[in-house]
Amino acid sequence: MSYTDFLLENIGLIAGIIIILPIIIVLIMTFVKLSQMKTANPDDYAANYIDKGSFRLTESRDVFLYSNLSKTPRPKPQNKN
Repeated sequence: MSYTDFLLENIGLIAGIIIILPIIIVLIMTFVKLSQMKTANPDDYAANYIDKGSFRLTESRDVFLYSNLSKTPRPKPQNKN
């Protein structure tokens, strides 16, 4: 059996290894990094991430690059007489 015949007969196995092995390695690396994150505690309130007195907002304005306005007519109430 030649090397080419071996590759053709086992192409599914080889493709599976090529796809699955890196995913397994990345998952292991991700879980290792996550296990090392002991000081990160998520918080829902953004003000808790800022030191008191270190941020002063002088102007607040929303700027939108694109706007899309769509109007839908309201259904008129029907008289039930």
